[in-house]
Amino acid sequence: LAAKTTCTNINDPVHGRAYLCEHDEWYKACLLGGATNMTNNWEQLGDLHNVSGNSFEMIVGNGSCDALYHEHVSPDVVPFRCCLR
Repeated sequence: LAAKTTCTNINDPVHGRAYLCEHDEWYKACLLGGATNMTNNWEQLGDLHNVSGNSFEMIVGNGSCDALYHEHVSPDVVPFRCCLR
C-alpha cells in the first residue's frame, strides 16, 4: 500500500513515526471539524479487514462523517491522511 508506506516514511522528532489513520481517529477529527475537506471524497484508512481470505480496505468520508465503505485492496491511489500519536 503506497499510502501506508508514505505515512511510515514520516518520522516526527517529537511524536515519532506517522501511520495511516485508523477509523476512530478519522471519525473523531471529522466530527470536530478540525481537518479540512474530510467529507468531499473517499479517503483510505489504515483499517484492513480479512473476509474469507480477501483483504478489504476501509474508506470513509464521501459526503459525510458517517459514510463508510469496504473495498478490495488495490493499487489505485485513494486520498489518505497520516496520523501521529
